[in-house]
Amino acid sequence: MDYIKRLLSNLDGVLLLTVLAYGVVYAFNLGGFAQREIPSMFIELNINSLSSGLFFLGLFVFIFSPITIQSLDARDKPHKIVLIIILLLAIAFLYYTQEYFLLVNTTLVLGIVIIIFSRNIFKRKFMYLITIAFFCLIGSYGMGYVTAYVDLHEAEEQYIIEKNNEKYLLLGSYNNNYIATKINNKDNSIEYKYILIPVSSDESSVSINLEKIQLKIND
Repeated sequence: MDYIKRLLSNLDGVLLLTVLAYGVVYAFNLGGFAQREIPSMFIELNINSLSSGLFFLGLFVFIFSPITIQSLDARDKPHKIVLIIILLLAIAFLYYTQEYFLLVNTTLVLGIVIIIFSRNIFKRKFMYLITIAFFCLIGSYGMGYVTAYVDLHEAEEQYIIEKNNEKYLLLGSYNNNYIATKINNKDNSIEYKYILIPVSSDESSVSINLEKIQLKIND
């Protein structure tokens, strides 16, 4: 990672990584909120959400972007082969765990295209900055969108809010409020119309449970 150390030699590394981590978390949440048509003003950034974004930050900054760059820049064939094998193993792990496989590979391909076309146009340091920003922010936005879509369309269990004999699908939280959408009791259908349910509501009339439910999405 010598090139990353050189890249950060004149910058405050802690400050840069903190800003980048918050950017990753915000982009990830922005993608999820966009998929569910929830306004971005409801995105909350805190210590808990920051820690959840560190995985994506590490994935893109320390695995995919540097390995991809070094694979393209490697002069000797054995070195390039080793880097490509490491990259393929990382992709295979994502495929085995079924975590964001399609999106990561799509982002990876687009990143490679950007590197190929930019390497002769921009200076090397600027190219690294552009590449890392692409992998971290654009990739995190896409991951958030796909994750929200999969959770909504394919998950067998959902968090259901019951209030006044009505059911609501829990989508998120904001400022001591649940972000939810109403479930039609007849066919378990939902629409992308959110409401806010105060967390401080009377506990006797509000409950949240993880239930098995087959949702019908009215896009």
